[in-house]
Amino acid sequence: MLGAIIGDVVGSVYEWNNIKTKYLSFILERLLFYR
Repeated sequence: MLGAIIGDVVGSVYEWNNIKTKYLSFILERLLFYR
């Protein structure tokens, strides 16, 4: 359930602003990897 909530929050950024960079995803992957 937590993964679904995180996915919705991260995905909403890309849905409305059409961000071309993957910088946000890169940071989140690193934070979750070291957790």
